[in-house]
Amino acid sequence: MVRDDKIMKKYLLTLAFSALLLLAIPFSALASNISNALYWANIAIVNSGAVATNVVTTANISTTNLINGNYMNATATNIVVRTSSGADVAFMPGYTPGGYPWCLFVPNIGANTILTDILYTANSTGGYIVYCPGNAGMTTPSDNVTLPVTDNFTISQTGWIDTDNGTADKNLVYKKNAFRTFISDTVSGNITSTIPGTATTTNTSPTSATANGWADPENAYDDNTGTWSSYTVATVTWTPYLELHLADNITCTNIYYYNGDQGVDITTVEIDVYYGGGWVNIYSDTQIFDTFVTATLTSLQAIEDLRIRFYNAALVNREARVYEAWFGASDWIQVTALNVSSGNHTITTGIEVR
Repeated sequence: MVRDDKIMKKYLLTLAFSALLLLAIPFSALASNISNALYWANIAIVNSGAVATNVVTTANISTTNLINGNYMNATATNIVVRTSSGADVAFMPGYTPGGYPWCLFVPNIGANTILTDILYTANSTGGYIVYCPGNAGMTTPSDNVTLPVTDNFTISQTGWIDTDNGTADKNLVYKKNAFRTFISDTVSGNITSTIPGTATTTNTSPTSATANGWADPENAYDDNTGTWSSYTVATVTWTPYLELHLADNITCTNIYYYNGDQGVDITTVEIDVYYGGGWVNIYSDTQIFDTFVTATLTSLQAIEDLRIRFYNAALVNREARVYEAWFGASDWIQVTALNVSSGNHTITTGIEVR
């Protein structure tokens, strides 16, 4: 079953005439100047383990003491950190030792080695100050009204970026449900920017099922919210997964399922989708009855399988039900820069609505 959601068509047309551009441009940082520095101090970087490359370490330096002692101004624009050989070090001033410490970038350090960086303060210029957000990236709450963007906008970041894959949710910028730039967790060197849609334009029903003990699995995709597939689940445990399949994959952004009346003892539902060689959980929440529920992926994916299960919190057996489940393809747009090596880059994403 394929359905068109006419409510979404105006918004879809707007995005259909949009251009999304992502550029990853290497850059070289300008050299600092320490000729007029009034003070300096050594920072020992100790590695008691194996060889490490392209890592960030922390130092418990009191920003308050530096400012109060006139070693540093309030914006940290008169300090520089260099290696013992004179190369500029990328660093992030902190403001609470222990909780929010200073961060220093270390390109490489040998096993069981001590390196020395030098902090130059007062009347230095050109310090290589960066932002070290961690794997979660620069993240905001959903629909933060203080961070809106217009129809035409650009978002740029400049700094050292690790483009190796292998870490989920490796975000550079993430405004939830609005905008995201991230490193692929499956392909090294791929940087993607995406703008999620707000509704679905097309829903596609599964074409087959793997029941795993569920009765009438075809009722879960018969386009009828008055029928259901059911499973009698034992006390205080999960049902097996009801797996639903397509004959071929679709570019998918959402999973929709209709949840009729199951009783309050069936407390939790979990939904997984299959892509990238494994199952990925996209939804785990308490039940909402007699309505369609949306489970949203964090990025566009080619998907042909979903699975769903429920938890029975009662001390007696209960019947769990799947009324309807659909694959949803919405009006997301995204673009990917390929084969970007780790290093210093300016990442710019721009959109123009025409």
